[in-house]
Formats: sequence, structure tokens, C-alpha cells
Amino acid sequence: MRVRRRIETVIGQLAEQFEIERCRCRDRWHMTSRIARKLLAHNMGSYLNISAGKAPIQFESLIAAA
Repeated sequence: MRVRRRIETVIGQLAEQFEIERCRCRDRWHMTSRIARKLLAHNMGSYLNISAGKAPIQFESLIAAA
């Protein structure tokens, strides 16, 4: 249950904050590169939170601290 909740939270963040559902692309190359950038941004945010000693998926506090 805990793992499922974490996965649903990450999918929700990708949908809301990174707008991963809407990739306005004309070809597969640009679509995959945009999705890869969004996933990389999410992973970097998680890494920065972990290195700051915060919860990995709490991006609001990361942005407020900057």
C-alpha cells in the first residue's frame, strides 16, 4: 500500500507540475526528449530534497527555499 501511494503521488506530480500528459509534439523524437527532460527534472528535484534532508517528493518546500 505504501509503495502504491508513492507511485500515485509521483504520477500526480508529473501530471500536475510537469504537465506530462500534454506533450505537444509532431514526431516521436521530440516527444521522447520532452518526456525525458520532465523525468530528469523530477529526479533532480528528488535528489536535491534528499541531499537537503527533506522528503524526496516535497517539491513545494524546495522551491520556497530557493
